[in-house]
Amino acid sequence: GSDIWSAQPGGGYQFLSGTSMAGPHVAGVVALMRAANPNVDVNTIKQVLMDTAYEIGSDGSPGEDNTFGHGMVDAYEAVLAVMSGYGSLEGTVSDASNGNPIDGALISNPAGSQQSSSNASGDYAMFLPADTYSIEYSAFGYTAQTVSGIVIVDNATTTQNVSLSPAPSAMLFG
Repeated sequence: GSDIWSAQPGGGYQFLSGTSMAGPHVAGVVALMRAANPNVDVNTIKQVLMDTAYEIGSDGSPGEDNTFGHGMVDAYEAVLAVMSGYGSLEGTVSDASNGNPIDGALISNPAGSQQSSSNASGDYAMFLPADTYSIEYSAFGYTAQTVSGIVIVDNATTTQNVSLSPAPSAMLFG
């Protein structure tokens, strides 16, 4: 990294250069890439980072050089590049008895590690590889529901709204 605006010990900020400045930024982009596509392999990560970097060499010629390597990492382009083959699933989780949104509902793919949760408006979104899924929706105080046959298409959004029924209540005495 060259001339990176960074916090300094004791307070304040300063421009610093070197691998100690570049390394944390690249690690952060790799974390974003893995969050967008947990199945991306190390060699693909390396190639995508090199292919999507901005050219910043002083000689103006594209490609690797001894001063700036492949250039400046481009987080946005790197994350987009590893998301090919993925689509998004989004929708709203609501209470079947009154239509109110459910905050904090868990949306999960039981066959994989992907999961999301709904916000205060009941809205959720998650990225999944293009395929057909059974997605489970659950929330405290509600009966869980699994929706099968949800088709995720590459570079497209699939909408799946779900209404959860309140779980039966009981009184305990003793």
